[in-house]
Amino acid sequence: MEAAQQAGISMKSSCGGQGTCGRCTVKVLEGQVLGGEGNISRKKKAEGQILACTAIVDGDAKIKIPPESILQEHQVLLNEEEDGLLMEKQIEANLAYADHPFVKKVRVELSEPTLVENASDWSRLQTEIKGILETEEITITHRALQQLPQVLRDGDWKLTATCLMRDNGAQVIRVESGGSELPPYGIALDIGTTTVVAALVDLNTGANVSQAGTYNRQAAYGDDVITRIIYAEEEHESDLGSHDVSNDCLYDDGFKNAAGLRKLQDVVMETINSLLDKIYLEQGLSKEDVSVMMVAANTTMIHLFYGVEPRFIRREPYIPATAFFPVMKGKELGLKIHPDGEVISFPSVASYVGGDVVSGAFLVEMEQKEEISLFIDIGTNGEMVLGNSDWQMCCACSAGPAFEGGGIDFGMRAMPGAIEKINIDPDDAYRVSYVTVNDEPPVGICGSGLIDCLAKLRTSGIIDRQGHMQKVETPRMRQGEEGPEFVIAWSEETGFEKDITISEADIQNLIRRRALSMPASA
Repeated sequence: MEAAQQAGISMKSSCGGQGTCGRCTVKVLEGQVLGGEGNISRKKKAEGQILACTAIVDGDAKIKIPPESILQEHQVLLNEEEDGLLMEKQIEANLAYADHPFVKKVRVELSEPTLVENASDWSRLQTEIKGILETEEITITHRALQQLPQVLRDGDWKLTATCLMRDNGAQVIRVESGGSELPPYGIALDIGTTTVVAALVDLNTGANVSQAGTYNRQAAYGDDVITRIIYAEEEHESDLGSHDVSNDCLYDDGFKNAAGLRKLQDVVMETINSLLDKIYLEQGLSKEDVSVMMVAANTTMIHLFYGVEPRFIRREPYIPATAFFPVMKGKELGLKIHPDGEVISFPSVASYVGGDVVSGAFLVEMEQKEEISLFIDIGTNGEMVLGNSDWQMCCACSAGPAFEGGGIDFGMRAMPGAIEKINIDPDDAYRVSYVTVNDEPPVGICGSGLIDCLAKLRTSGIIDRQGHMQKVETPRMRQGEEGPEFVIAWSEETGFEKDITISEADIQNLIRRRALSMPASA
């Protein structure tokens, strides 16, 4: 698995490389490989497949990785057209930005200095900005100060200063010759366990200009927060020699378990920066144009984002390092925003209730309403908040297995080739039609497809109310290794020359996972 990662191939590993999920199967075509044992079905063993996460390369080898073992781009649904509630909140946000902006751009024209009027460039600029912003405390970063003399003269003593606004003043982080036509920009970032979404925000109006989403590349090291915490705890000494660690400055050399943590931090930074590159290319911008980033994430993801030890989140009494992370600079984290731009994160509440649900509750203004309301955030982790202006309480549970194909033989996330919609015609020998992500040949069934499949199996009479398969006359119904199974797609239709089936055991797993996802912490 590590060899594949070094070659740029991310493989599925729900268990974080522990050999228990059975998702990373490969076939050795040539050469010698040791190990490869673990949770693998008899059928795959008979086909000569082994697990990549427990297999060790012993000399030159040629390995075939089947499509179903590769972690591909996920389908990320972005809200292109805002509904009435969001539009109303957008208008309110626009008004709020006018009173409390994160960043302001100030256009300044200075008189040319003389032998008589010979104050320094910064002194004269500082005086002008103080008058425009009506504040006494104005500072400038070292980088902006280095650029100031030439920028002033290139612009014939006209410039645009980008200022980070603070309660007691402002800090100039960028100076541009002449009058910049671009508004100040910020990035709103949602780091989920499964997906990451970034939105470019016009800080003059609060409007979303562009957005992009992709899967969190940390998924190659575990599907859920617990497996990633376990991975972060491990040494992974061999990884350091091959992995490009961009954030060495954040770690003490004596930190025992930094290697796994560094890798998880690096890959989430790679994920974020790939989204920023996409947005900048689309809008014709550079990282210098973005002055602030606001981050919402669950408690574990925000620890990994900042490179902070998460191990005690999963151990009783389940204590995070902090609920409030310090404001940091873009250059400190290796993010593609202005090097002196600020990175701010929403605070967490507890070990499994993070800043993602805090930001959502803040958006719908639960704390300002007299009536009791319930806010629910369903992702790999499920969180909910109940309350009003007088009180609020929250809890969390693991929701991913119920919606991401966990525990299902052909279950998968919403990646290309995942079946997401199904129809079964009982009047035509139970013929099956389906829709896949990106209209590619089917390789599995994602969570929404499984729920749809369950409904269609029931309405067509293939299963009863308890999920038990009935005797129906169709070649699609057959006896499999784990009992009765129904063929969703024949091998000639699929992207890997195997029948895609759903078994009675799969259905029972699906029913249990959907019904028993109860709150785990409060």
